[in-house]
Amino acid sequence: MNINLKSVALCVLVIVVSGCSHQQALRSDIVLTPQPQAWVSGLGSEMLPALVVEALANNHSIKASLARVKIAREQSQIAGAALLPNVSVGFGANRTRSNSFNTFNASQIRNQYGLNSDIRWEADIWGRVRARESAVVSDARAVQADFAGAQLLLASEVAKNWFAATESALQVELAGRQLKNFTDTLKIITRRYKAGVGEALDVRLARENLASASAAFALRQQRLDASKRTLESLLGRYSEAAVELPSQLPELSQSILNNLPAEQVHRRPDLNAARQRLFAALSRETEAKKNLLPGLLLTGNGGTASNELKNLLDLDFLIWSIAANLTQPIFAGGRLKAERRQAVARQDEALANYATAVLRAFQEVETRLAAEPLLLKRTTYLQESVEQLQAATRLALSRYSAGLATITTLLDTQRRAFNAESNLLESRLNLLRNRIDLHLALGGDFKH
Repeated sequence: MNINLKSVALCVLVIVVSGCSHQQALRSDIVLTPQPQAWVSGLGSEMLPALVVEALANNHSIKASLARVKIAREQSQIAGAALLPNVSVGFGANRTRSNSFNTFNASQIRNQYGLNSDIRWEADIWGRVRARESAVVSDARAVQADFAGAQLLLASEVAKNWFAATESALQVELAGRQLKNFTDTLKIITRRYKAGVGEALDVRLARENLASASAAFALRQQRLDASKRTLESLLGRYSEAAVELPSQLPELSQSILNNLPAEQVHRRPDLNAARQRLFAALSRETEAKKNLLPGLLLTGNGGTASNELKNLLDLDFLIWSIAANLTQPIFAGGRLKAERRQAVARQDEALANYATAVLRAFQEVETRLAAEPLLLKRTTYLQESVEQLQAATRLALSRYSAGLATITTLLDTQRRAFNAESNLLESRLNLLRNRIDLHLALGGDFKH
């Protein structure tokens, strides 16, 4: 009797240890901490990497995504539990009192103690349970990839809004210079009018120019305020438009590598998530197919009863029974076959989704690669336009003061010069945004 009990206990222990090791191996690659986004260092801003770290630590959307990873991780543990025996132990105690008919006013008290156990385990002879567990683990890895994608997207949003807020601040500074310039121009025109050299129309046009510049200045201030608050929200801060900004937009120093390997695109988190969901669909199709096969359920129970508590652990009192039940689905109203067809359809859907994601990924990479040289070319031309218009503005003001140019020429030249500067700032911002989108499309850094 002792040998049999030890053999059963040893078998249970082996099953538990092997199952736990299997679970640990499946769950070891599920990361529960935000990962560094080293690629932001290549954007030329010294302050940006620290802001990204702050956002990853404090952003509430990232915290929610991390919670989903934890949920999926524990779900994989729950699914893996089906591979292990289900063992339960119960203890009971009973106390009875009975009167003796032979002896007057005598009674007898008896204590009864019971210890029982129950073991259930489905022998996964076809791999059905393991296929179900594999599907859930793939789901968990897909959620993990979603988490990585959320971190990459958050880092890109912080970078974009950081540069957008900086560009807005520079636009406010430009609008302020424009406002001062138009104010000085109005003073010159007013003096000429009072001196009898200019006309009242010149004064009216100059005042309209100043009013338009004032309206543009207020609009730029409003956009800067909104940009700061958006950035602070991404960082997990209270939105109070108090974030400090650099004085200039950075110049891109890191060049795009030639002949980027296609494998680099496949590291994208969204493609990884799509792959894992395809693996999950394949495993669920396997499980649905094997649900049609017979299953083997092993059950065992044992117990002991004694009047003495100390005897409960005596193996001589122990009673064991082990049974094996072979079950074969015979009639389920077509449910099992319908589940199999449904699993096949979901497998086809997952495959199509993965193909769509791959095509979208390569389209995004090609679009951003093609856009960068064109944006660089546009920025170069706008820089030249700004330089020419600034020189033209100085010349127009000199000629107007000398009576050789009309007020229309002067005001139009001034407006065009400031518009060119504004367009140059916007073009530099678009160049930075395109580079950020390229990092998104590649899933991070440029690597061979």
